[in-house]
Amino acid sequence: MYLNGKRIEDIDSNDIKRLISNEIAESKILEYKRELKIDLSGDKKEFLYDIAAMGNTEGGNIIYGIEEGKNNGQNTGIPKEIIGLSINNEDKLKQQIEDIIRNNIEPKLNSAIIRVLNVDDKSVLIIGINKSIGLPHMVTFNSSNKFYKRKMTGKYLLDVYELNSAFIGNWDVKERANNFRKGRIREVMDLKFYPNIDVENSFFLHILPLGQLNELSIDIIDENRKKFLIANLKPLYGHLYNIDGFMTFDETIKTQENRKIHTYTQLFRDCSLEFYTNKLTDILYDVEPSRKKIDGFEFENTILDKLLEAFKIFNFYQIEPPFAIYISLFGLKGSKVFQKNEYSYPLNKEEILLPAVILNNIVSENEEGAKAKLYQIMKPVFDMFWQMAGLPESPYSNAQR
Repeated sequence: MYLNGKRIEDIDSNDIKRLISNEIAESKILEYKRELKIDLSGDKKEFLYDIAAMGNTEGGNIIYGIEEGKNNGQNTGIPKEIIGLSINNEDKLKQQIEDIIRNNIEPKLNSAIIRVLNVDDKSVLIIGINKSIGLPHMVTFNSSNKFYKRKMTGKYLLDVYELNSAFIGNWDVKERANNFRKGRIREVMDLKFYPNIDVENSFFLHILPLGQLNELSIDIIDENRKKFLIANLKPLYGHLYNIDGFMTFDETIKTQENRKIHTYTQLFRDCSLEFYTNKLTDILYDVEPSRKKIDGFEFENTILDKLLEAFKIFNFYQIEPPFAIYISLFGLKGSKVFQKNEYSYPLNKEEILLPAVILNNIVSENEEGAKAKLYQIMKPVFDMFWQMAGLPESPYSNAQR
């Protein structure tokens, strides 16, 4: 979630003041509330409707403690002044809000970010909600079973036709993501993307922003953006524009006529990212003529590093979660996974397409903390990879990140 071009985790009191001074009006992604009412049953229900409506639309922020201007007694949607909230215990309030959201909305809305800011000695509460990709969220408090969305002037109840479209849209997004992954792999492996890509022992990592698939056209031409991409899209042997977007690459040059790209990063115009290599440094290499070896720790660590790189790109372009993460490997049948001076059983599949991991929030801690949190998110597919090598789970832990 972003406000004034900054992630909610990074905004400060000056950002709130600018909303007032610049008269930033309410919209589909921004709402102002004079008070926070969650104690009475009716108030709690309206609070939940507001939260679910934001998630079911475009995502956005609800700011409590700001009074709107009025015209003929009606709210104008323009912030007038900071009133502030009376908050005795910030941690207790956050826990109360989290419990209300978690226990009364289905499917679970796990991506809300709650912040309290002090603005000129007045407390302002911000709740940021990501756009939900998947089944629409239903408020279940007191058996209400209602679905809401948001328009420019407030929330509204979905009718049966809009509800049907929302359920169909959930299936469509998942299908488009899966089809994109499979189609891209075929294109690269069949040398239809670039004819000089070395596709032996291929590794793909796709990170797809589900809310923008095939819809958002990001700016890759502006000189400052180009410099940012060159500095942050590794590898950096070379870079070029292509029909899909912007690509950086490394290549092996034996002769001028025999140039092979072995590693690249492709940024698509909807901000999807594709990391590819056939030789992850210090991960995949020959140990005997017919056998290859994968360093399991470095395999996992490289994926976590690439996710952190992706977050830099998403933050730069203000791309919101959720993201679908896909790991795909080819040509590794017979390889042994290496860990702590021991080898696993050989992998028995030529093609490994691990299932998607859905990431609902950008992890914003320092690098060490971010890796530990990402490891827990990615662990189910890491475990699956190790299970194909005969081990019960990934042998590593957060402490080893």
